[in-house]
Amino acid sequence: MIDGIFQHHVELLQAIALSMPSWEWGEEPASASAIQEIIEILLSLPDAFVAVRRSRADPLSDPSIATVFSLQERLRLHTQMVRNWGGYRSMLEILRKQYAPLDAALRERNGYGALDVIAVIENTVSSIEAQVNDRFRLLKDIFKARTIPELVHDFFDRYPGVTGDPEAFLSSLEDEQTIDSIRANLIVHADRWLVVSAIAPVTAIAKACGLSEEVTRTILDLISMQNGALSEEDTDHFFLSNPVWTKPGIKTGTDYFFAVPQTAVSFLAQILSSLYAEAGLKSRLENRRSVFLEDETLRIIERALPCATIRPEAKWTWQGRTYETDIIVLVDKTVVIIECKSAALTPQGLRGAPDRVRRHIGELVTEPAVQSARLAMILDLARDGDAVARDVMSGLGLEPAEISAVIRVSVTLDDLTVLSSAESELKSAGWIPEDLDLPTTLNLADLACVTDILDRPSFLLDYFERRSTLQKSADVLGFELDWLGLYLATNFVLGETKGHLLVIPEMSEEIDRYYQNLEIGHSSDKPRPLAHNYIDAVIDCLEARRPHGWTRMAADLLSVGDLETQTECAESFEDLRLQVLSLEHGADQVNGFFMSAQLRDDVVVVFHAFSRAMRDTRKEAVRALAEHALAQSGRSRCLFVSRMVETWEVVPYDTIGIFQAR
Repeated sequence: MIDGIFQHHVELLQAIALSMPSWEWGEEPASASAIQEIIEILLSLPDAFVAVRRSRADPLSDPSIATVFSLQERLRLHTQMVRNWGGYRSMLEILRKQYAPLDAALRERNGYGALDVIAVIENTVSSIEAQVNDRFRLLKDIFKARTIPELVHDFFDRYPGVTGDPEAFLSSLEDEQTIDSIRANLIVHADRWLVVSAIAPVTAIAKACGLSEEVTRTILDLISMQNGALSEEDTDHFFLSNPVWTKPGIKTGTDYFFAVPQTAVSFLAQILSSLYAEAGLKSRLENRRSVFLEDETLRIIERALPCATIRPEAKWTWQGRTYETDIIVLVDKTVVIIECKSAALTPQGLRGAPDRVRRHIGELVTEPAVQSARLAMILDLARDGDAVARDVMSGLGLEPAEISAVIRVSVTLDDLTVLSSAESELKSAGWIPEDLDLPTTLNLADLACVTDILDRPSFLLDYFERRSTLQKSADVLGFELDWLGLYLATNFVLGETKGHLLVIPEMSEEIDRYYQNLEIGHSSDKPRPLAHNYIDAVIDCLEARRPHGWTRMAADLLSVGDLETQTECAESFEDLRLQVLSLEHGADQVNGFFMSAQLRDDVVVVFHAFSRAMRDTRKEAVRALAEHALAQSGRSRCLFVSRMVETWEVVPYDTIGIFQAR
């Protein structure tokens, strides 16, 4: 890909080309200078469109109107430039699972099913990729030639579409030309044949899909347009409603050309949704989306938290009304409340139409947030002794006194992270209630990715708990995997964030690269949260032993701070070990230190070391240290980690627990 040119640029160029009447299309390849001019214009167009759109807006003196406009722009930029709502394989897998039960209904009406459409598109992408890769491999092999005559003859003999006399070409060369300059000239010639590599091999695709060539062509027709197909369209609409998104192929005669075949996968959900609507199956699809989202979310959570007690479709009654929570997860003393919302984003909403955007916020953000907040509120009342609330919790199998943390998560099928994480802006615009705390809202594909990368319960729970806290203090511009990348890189230790705008659109780079390597079969180390080896070992031990309250202990330990602070703790603990080893038996010494947590203003952590000879008095020593730490720090909760020097290399702690301030 040319530097600075992305998928949305190529889609825009293709739409502009298709807006030209077919008689204006030339037959000769464009010159290098013309191509360069097009590239320069193309690079400037998206920014120019944004600038024109903003210049047409009325002066935004009213802060609330300005905030609404800012939210609209967030979604418009997302629509204009962001393509994928998940990893390539993940998108295909989700759509296959979602549409499999509905496949027969569409097949009965159209002669092909949703799975056929997915298969044809997937094989079109892989076939064209294979053709392009074969071309590069051939050129690489040809360019191994060590002499100019050998290079030229090999190129004329082996490269498709090359005609002429190699000797005539050789005689036209100037004496001072090097083999590298000849290679550059030949690449220019080879690029003229590149278009052929982007033509879908229909027969091969049909065979790979197990379909007839006729059905395969019917599906390719569905996602293709002919020259001049957009000649009557308003080109201004191509930025936010480009027909190329759902029809990325260009049909010429019996050939199908795909400049960027991946576009069909990026917009495959929209392609399938339109097909089912046209077939009169819209209501069945909506029902399926709801069932699929809840079932798949449950499957992902069960895999991510195998140690948890999970209750799906939990019904409960409050003040005469019956409610249902999609999934309640109990992990030790932590409750996770999960709501699933399958409403689909509309084209009008994606273009930033304020009424539609507000409706989507209501359906996908506010409604599930209100529902999970209601249950969290009842849990708080139960912990305070409210009898009715305690009955509700009892019916759900929850003991309020045993719950120390509540985490709320909303899961969607469509991606709305770019808006759902803008909590302060949504409140300023009046689109969500001022007193409503939003949970983390992410789509299904991102949930699968987050639980895959954070494949240890302590880190997964820590991420969800602190991510929702961060979005309350700062305006964050980014997507869910950018949030995840930020967590991996910083542990969300960011200093003062209140009132700041955090722009994080490239924080997912390491995660994206990891999944790209997996897709092409390259081994790659999974990105991990930054944690000192000792802190990591304590977390491992907690997750293996699962003492009562282990989720809170792990969360408090992780709240100590970033990798630098964790390293300081571990090194100080090691220094303490050496001091204890040097003490004479019975020496009066305070064998501990404490650290105030950077990430929780109610937690202080005590580290205590003792020898085997001090074992009988260690409980009193730990209690004294904890009381001192609580008094000095002004915090309300103290996590203590006590470690015996004789077993230092065997286990990361001897005892661990929590003291509450009196």
